Amino acid sequence: MEFSCGKLETPIRLEHNAEKEAKEESGLSVKVKGLVGIYQKTREERTVIIFVFTSKIIGGRMRTDYPDDEILQAKWFSEKELKKMKKTLRDDYILKAISDWKKKSTAKIGRV
Repeated sequence: MEFSCGKLETPIRLEHNAEKEAKEESGLSVKVKGLVGIYQKTREERTVIIFVFTSKIIGGRMRTDYPDDEILQAKWFSEKELKKMKKTLRDDYILKAISDWKKKSTAKIGRV
């Protein structure tokens, strides 16, 4: 199992890219509220940096139609369900992100 993600498309801002990816992969329109955390992992001899945002659903509906080259399904899971699936998760950073989010320590996203 994997979580929605996407590559950063320049020159789009990080939070706008996250909103775009959420819409493409789930069908839901979201508004990013803050940054939960930045996580790093090594995959296939390369480093991947993951930005996890907290957001609010502002519209849309869950997709049920997916092109063959995209995700198979979008689905909601509780934290308890995710913990039970820990061994089958592609990445467990999501559990750390949930823990960080529960601490209510999200950062505002600033402009430079």
